[in-house]
Amino acid sequence: RAVQALKPDQRAPLVLRDIEGLSTAEAAAILDLGEAGFKSRLHRARLAVRDAVRDYLPEDPER
Repeated sequence: RAVQALKPDQRAPLVLRDIEGLSTAEAAAILDLGEAGFKSRLHRARLAVRDAVRDYLPEDPER
C-alpha cells in the first residue's frame, strides 16, 4: 500500500530500482532522466515509504 500511495514520479524509480533490480543508469534511461534526478526521486520515494510504514516497525534504540 505504501508504494501504491506514492505519486507516479516517485513510484516508478522505486519499482525499477528496488523491486525490479535495475541499475541506476538503466532505470534513469527508461524514465528519460539524468542519474542525479533519478536518485533524487528515488530518495524522496524511499523517505515517503519509510514514513508510511514507520508506525508498523519496531523502534530502533540506536536511531
